[in-house]
Amino acid sequence: NSSLDYIYDIYVLNENISTDYINKLLEYNDENITITFCDVKEKLKEINEKLPTRDYYSNAIFYRLLIPELFLEFDKALYLDADIIVLDDISKLYNHDVSNFYLGVVKDDVASSCEEFKTYTKEALGVDSTKYFNSGILVMNLLKFRQDKMLDKFINLLKPFIK
Repeated sequence: NSSLDYIYDIYVLNENISTDYINKLLEYNDENITITFCDVKEKLKEINEKLPTRDYYSNAIFYRLLIPELFLEFDKALYLDADIIVLDDISKLYNHDVSNFYLGVVKDDVASSCEEFKTYTKEALGVDSTKYFNSGILVMNLLKFRQDKMLDKFINLLKPFIK
């Protein structure tokens, strides 16, 4: 869902995406929407030895961390996981002011309302359930990320988990 008042540059971060899928998505290009595919294999290789690997998640969880370094021409970005459905004009989400923050996020109300999730967030993640958010929807202040070298800080935080 988009407004004709804006131009939308959509970048699909991927590794080895199929030509059929690319062609299906390119059908959505029009006068105010441009879809570009960004293969992140090489960027991931640069930091691969610094990233933890686990059987239960893929490199795709790290894509959002690469955005500030991949898109130096932008000071702000909206990151959405591929399974997110936007029911209203997406510019309303993007236009939130995050100039004083790294991220604009959506709190996960389930994590703070269900006892099992409260326990999981606290014991497994070390995060208060009221501060747990959906990392699949992020309004990112790329300028602030770059200024404070947040990619390096995230990698340092992840070091204890490297196999």
